[in-house]
Parts: sequence; structure tokens; C-alpha cells
Amino acid sequence: MGDSFTLMEGSFASGRGIKLYTRKYIPASSYSVVFLFLHGVGEHCTRFHDTFSTITKQGIAVYALDHQGHGKSEGARFDCRSFEEFTDDIFTYNDIIRRENASNPQVKYVVAGFSLGGLLAVYVAALKPDLWDGIVLHAPALGLDKSWLMQFQGLFAPILEFLVPTWEVVRAINLEYASRNKAYIEDLLNDSMMNHNPLRVRLIRSIERGMKKLKKIQNNVKMPVQIFHGDADKLTSPISSKQLFDAIPSTHKTFASLPGQYHCILDEPEAAATLVATIDWLKAISKS
Repeated sequence: MGDSFTLMEGSFASGRGIKLYTRKYIPASSYSVVFLFLHGVGEHCTRFHDTFSTITKQGIAVYALDHQGHGKSEGARFDCRSFEEFTDDIFTYNDIIRRENASNPQVKYVVAGFSLGGLLAVYVAALKPDLWDGIVLHAPALGLDKSWLMQFQGLFAPILEFLVPTWEVVRAINLEYASRNKAYIEDLLNDSMMNHNPLRVRLIRSIERGMKKLKKIQNNVKMPVQIFHGDADKLTSPISSKQLFDAIPSTHKTFASLPGQYHCILDEPEAAATLVATIDWLKAISKS
């Protein structure tokens, strides 16, 4: 493997006419795995540049996009009309990726994601399982360990969605529990493309519907799956990740509970080990 790769920025129009920003990292030499990575809520894909560079240097092509309302993509910040707006965009981008790689019919396609991106990754894989050769989930948002306040807010969520769908109600990320890496938190706060505003009612409800819909189709997940989750994560539920792991019929699946780690596992002090394990798994997929 070499250090040489090409980074290309681009964009495409969603079916709703929204311009979505994309990045792709293409190795200089031939590759046999395409890794489509989906970021979490409030983030943008450029934040993962170092991670993507490391993966690409191992001979794996990486593709990523900014979801609508995030990063350099168009759309109202922290808003959507349905969960399917996100998934439709992923399938549109996937079509573009497939066309770009049509000359290499042997390439394997892996969909991956962090936090909300993890929920989206497993959802699109379950919805159209024939498209994917594997799934990688980093602290996926499959469920929430709700505090009494969130439960209280949940009781009124249907009314709020009807009356004030774009009302900002819940803080996106409690930085106290995001990572033990203080330098990462400082960088996060200084990132002008991060959205630190509260989540809108309609977005919250869309994500909750996505979580519920996933349970109805998770039996379609028969391809190889790798899941990582910090056992000290207070932002998304490690228990829900283990429940998904136990429920899916895949016979090639691994679950790594990361002792003491918070939510942002790719930026925790132990992140290098998680990334190495991910790359090793991807290399194994390329040979399967």
C-alpha cells in the first residue's frame, strides 16, 4: 500500500433539488473495496479527513457526503420533512458511486456510519440488502437512554411536531459526554461548519421514526457487520447496538464494546486501535 491518493470534492442534486456536497478519496493504485461513510447529526464529512486519509492509504476508496442541512450542503440547518429524505439522498449518491466504479465489477461495497450516520447506514443496508457487501457501525444512534426530561419532551413531541415542526428543542450533542479527548472538543467548538444549535422537532421525530422502522426490516441484514460502541456512551445507546447485533441474522458479525469510551470513538484516546480494527475488517471483506 502507498501514501498516494487523490482527494476530490464535488456535489450532486438531490431529488428535491438540494445541492449536496461530496468528497471522495481514491487510492493511486487499484482497489477492491469502496467505503461509503455517513456522518452524524450536526457534523460534516470533512471532519473525518484524517480518518479517511488513513483508510485510503491502505488501498480502500472512501466516499462521503454532507447530509442536507449540514456542512457545505444546502438545506435548512437541522431540519428535514422525513427520514426518507436522508436515505433517498444516500441511494442517489450510491448510484453515482456505482457508475464511477462500473469498470471494476469485482469491487466490494461497504456502507458505514457514525451516530446518526450509523442508523442511516444499517437502515439503507436493510432496505436494499443486495446493494451492500458489508456494514460498519461506529456508535450508531439506534436508541437513546432517555433521561426523565427527554421522556417528558417525548410525550408532547407529536403535538409540537404538528404545531411548531421547526422549533428548536433539544441540544444536539452534550460535549461533556462527546469525548475524553479535550483537544478534540476544543476543535469541535472552533469548527465553523459544525452546528451547535438545538435539534428541531421535525428532525427528532424523523430520527425516532427511522429507529422504529429499522426494527421492522433488520432481519434483512445478512451481510457481514462490524459494530463498535463505547460502554460509557451517554449520547447513544450501547444496549441498543448490542440488541441489534443479537437480532440480525448475519453469520459474519462482530461487536466490540469499548471499555470507558464515550460517544466519539474515532476521536477518543484509543481511536487508533478502533481504526486499525476497521481497516483489518475491510481488508478481510475484500478477500471474501
